[in-house]
Amino acid sequence: MINKDDHPTEPWVCTIRGHDVHYQRRFATRKAAHIFEALILTTRREAEGRVPAESAGAQTFEVFVRSRIAEQNGPGAKLRPSTVAGWESKLRNLPRWFRGKQLHRITARDCSRYLRYLLKNQRRNHHGTV
Repeated sequence: MINKDDHPTEPWVCTIRGHDVHYQRRFATRKAAHIFEALILTTRREAEGRVPAESAGAQTFEVFVRSRIAEQNGPGAKLRPSTVAGWESKLRNLPRWFRGKQLHRITARDCSRYLRYLLKNQRRNHHGTV
């Protein structure tokens, strides 16, 4: 939507709102505002036709670990079976919110949350292991 207000140098305002998107930019001419609006709307239409990130190859943490375990179970495995069994056990004990997180979306905040989870469970466990 393009509106005019009383700004001294850039009176034309282009405002575009959508799903989690809000653009608002000022322009000196109405033509420049229309060009910007057309560019954004065209880009959004192209983005709607794209494949979602999850199906485009973004792996969750659980899928990533399971694929590494599958590699070690096949011929030419470099690790001991007990190590792989330990990985499987750790994966089963991971909280669901961490297992389902996409690898590229794991942040330092998620890691510290997981460490707090481990410490809380360690206090409950009388052996001191997780």
